[in-house]
Amino acid sequence: MGKTRNKPNYISYISKIAKKNTGAGISLPAAQQMNLIVEHLLERMVTTSSSIAKAAGKNTLHHKHMIAAAKMELPVEMIEDAITYANAAADRSVEHLNLVEKDDEITEKTEV
Repeated sequence: MGKTRNKPNYISYISKIAKKNTGAGISLPAAQQMNLIVEHLLERMVTTSSSIAKAAGKNTLHHKHMIAAAKMELPVEMIEDAITYANAAADRSVEHLNLVEKDDEITEKTEV
């Protein structure tokens, strides 16, 4: 029988965010409830973004699909922040990939 995969658990992140933003901790039952909310929201976002990607004829999810899903699934008050964070994460990812490519080019030149 195959190894079962554990579901992601966001409780530690929720606790850190609660402490950072409010200066107070969060009880374990409250963190568990927030964890369920986060899991549900992520599942809805991925399902919606997957449908958007398939409708566009794509097999891979891109950040633009997630942004479109956020506009459909999130309350209006959260959309702007979600898009800002998504764009920042995408920019960091591109910067990281560019740094890795430059390091590879430098390594190739020094080996020759």
